[in-house]
Amino acid sequence: RGTVDSWSERAAAYGAAASAPGVTQVINEIRVET
Repeated sequence: RGTVDSWSERAAAYGAAASAPGVTQVINEIRVET
């Protein structure tokens, strides 16, 4: 969970979490606040 300032930051955070070793599922609860 958390917030970011843009959709590209949200995508980057999701990508980093999904590509971490051993991760099989990511539930993206990041909100974009502009």
